[in-house]
Amino acid sequence: MENAITPSNVGRIRARLIAEAANGPVAFAAEKVLLEKGIVVLPDLFVNAGASLYPISSGSKT
Repeated sequence: MENAITPSNVGRIRARLIAEAANGPVAFAAEKVLLEKGIVVLPDLFVNAGASLYPISSGSKT
């Protein structure tokens, strides 16, 4: 779900860490506010990397 966290609702976020699963849930302007508040935002590229690397490391042919 793209842009689930936007500048209009970013003030309600109380988490210390946000892990984006997919589809850019944090708007760019909201991410800037989150970072200024000290909230860590992990991009989906890094969060989903394990799912891509596991088949390679395990020798899976899938």
